[in-house]
Amino acid sequence: MDFALTQEQQRLRDEIVRFASAELNDDLVHRDADSAFSPEAWKRCAAMGLQGLPVPESYGGVGADALSVIIAMEALGYGCRDNGLIFSLNAQMWSCETPLVRFGTEEQKQRYLPGLCDGSLIGVQCMTESASGSDAFALETTARRSSSGYVLNGSKMFITNAPVADVFIVFASTDKAQRFAGISAFVVDLYAEASRNPHLADLTRDVLETAMAGVRDLIARAPEAQNTGSNLTPDDLAELIFAVARGMLMLDVLRPHEMTAAERRTRQLEVTRRLWRLLFKPEGELAYA
Repeated sequence: MDFALTQEQQRLRDEIVRFASAELNDDLVHRDADSAFSPEAWKRCAAMGLQGLPVPESYGGVGADALSVIIAMEALGYGCRDNGLIFSLNAQMWSCETPLVRFGTEEQKQRYLPGLCDGSLIGVQCMTESASGSDAFALETTARRSSSGYVLNGSKMFITNAPVADVFIVFASTDKAQRFAGISAFVVDLYAEASRNPHLADLTRDVLETAMAGVRDLIARAPEAQNTGSNLTPDDLAELIFAVARGMLMLDVLRPHEMTAAERRTRQLEVTRRLWRLLFKPEGELAYA
């Protein structure tokens, strides 16, 4: 049996190594230090056809065979030093695009796959939860049928691509009594959910990103977080502050026309600072939120 690459496969590998080395490593040190996602690099990958590799041509993809996709991903890893970008690409391809190709309705395929392939949409799968981890059979998120579809109730964590994603495949249980047989996957479109307010999706993402970034920065730099009188760990504190801030910041989402982008960011940071003072104010000092 001959395991050598064909000439076509070798050309594919060489081309992707050259592309990744030349196009995906710019400003890598600063991006890594800032934990920054590069939309430009993502779009370059899409123009190269990477996101569309496992997707049929009829939906805007390349329609490559399994071995060619593996060769392409190996070449990408060889040439690209941005491990986060590689992880994000693979997360979309295998946990979002592939389920849509295999199990999505024709309407869902037509609606989402072309955008996922050309880089205009970013996809994500939502499985992991705080109580169940990645044990899908133990997840707690539920789905209840409504007059217009389903209402999902629950929370997810450690979701790759979530801060920048547009399309979410969310796993939830429609009937806990059926255990694994009651688990389904739902396509959640961030912008469709915000269709009654065209600014909602962008503002929600902006609020959450800014608030959580501020919380992480404060937790990392503030010594009082390590010496709080409570039993909360720094991670617990970050989750608590973020959860409260998210509720307080809904004003920004519900009434976006009343403030500019700069005013929203100022408010977001001020909310985080007030929460911080409430949690860590010196004994006897009054704090007002």
